[in-house]
Amino acid sequence: MQIHKNIIKIINRIILLSILPIIAITIYVRGQHYDPALLEFKSQTTKSKIDFFPKEINGYLLTSQSRNYTKDNLYEYVDGHAEYFIGSGFNGLTVVEYFKNKNTEPSISIDIYDMGKDIQAKGVVLGEAGKNLTNSKFGSIGFTVPNGITFALKEYYIKISAFDKGAPINELAGAICKSIGVDTSKGKEFDKFPDIGKAVGTQFIKENYRGLDFVHNVFERKYLIDGKKAAISYTTGSDALINDYIKFLDDNGIKHTLIKDGSITYQKVSDPYEGDWYLLTAKGAVFGIYGELDAGTIKRIIKLICS
Repeated sequence: MQIHKNIIKIINRIILLSILPIIAITIYVRGQHYDPALLEFKSQTTKSKIDFFPKEINGYLLTSQSRNYTKDNLYEYVDGHAEYFIGSGFNGLTVVEYFKNKNTEPSISIDIYDMGKDIQAKGVVLGEAGKNLTNSKFGSIGFTVPNGITFALKEYYIKISAFDKGAPINELAGAICKSIGVDTSKGKEFDKFPDIGKAVGTQFIKENYRGLDFVHNVFERKYLIDGKKAAISYTTGSDALINDYIKFLDDNGIKHTLIKDGSITYQKVSDPYEGDWYLLTAKGAVFGIYGELDAGTIKRIIKLICS
C-alpha cells in the first residue's frame, strides 16, 4: 500500500513539472501581444503636435525640435503661473520656434497647451486676456494681443508671440487652425449671454463657483446695466443641477421662492451674504443673475435669456 502511494506521488510530481514549462511558454507568448495603449504609446494613435505647424512660412523656418512640458516640469517654463494652468485642466505643453534666415534668435515663438477639454481651453484664453483687447478671427475664441495672438481651438490654448516686426503671425495662425481642424463651437458659449447694458468682462471658473463645490465649468459675464453692476453666469446643466442648488439652499436655511411669469419659472434666492440673486434653466444651461437690480430689470434679463 505504501509503495502504491509513493508511486502516485511521483506521478503527480511528474505531471506538475511537465505543466510548468507549458504555463511559462503561454505567458511569454501572450506577453508578446501587448496592447500599446496600455503603455501609453500615444504617438501611434494621436497626431504629434509638431505636425500642427508648417515647416516654413514666408521665409521663416520651424526648428527641428520642440520643447515639451508636463505637470511635473511646467514650472520651468511658466514659473509662478504653473498652478493656474494645472488647476484649469492642463495636460501638456509644446513650445516651438521659427527663425528667419540664419538668425540665432527666434523670430516667432508658439506655445500650444493641451487643456484636456475645449471649454477649459476657452476658459484659459479668457483668464489670460487683458483689458481692451481686439477679438481675433482665429479659433473658437481669441484675441489680438501686443506682439501676438492667443486663441482656443478644440482642447488647445495657443499663444503666438512675434519678436520681429512684420512676422507672419496671422498666416501662421491660419495654417495651425487648418491643421488642427474646424471647431464647430465657435461663439456658441457667448450667444447664451443676454445683450443688455454694457458687457465689461467675461471669465471662466473651472470649479467651485462662488464657493459651491458642486458647480463647475462656469462662464460669467460682468455687466454695467443702467449704471449698476451685475453679473450673469451660466453652466451646462439641467434640473439635476437646479436640484443640487435647492438642496444646498435648504440645507443652509437660505430662503428661496419659486416665481412664475407666464411660461417662465425661476427661483429668487434671498441670500444673507450675496443679497438677492436669481436662478433659472434655459437653452440647456443653468443661469445665475447677481447684482442690485430692480425687479423690472431682472424680468428683462430673464426674458432675454429665455428668448
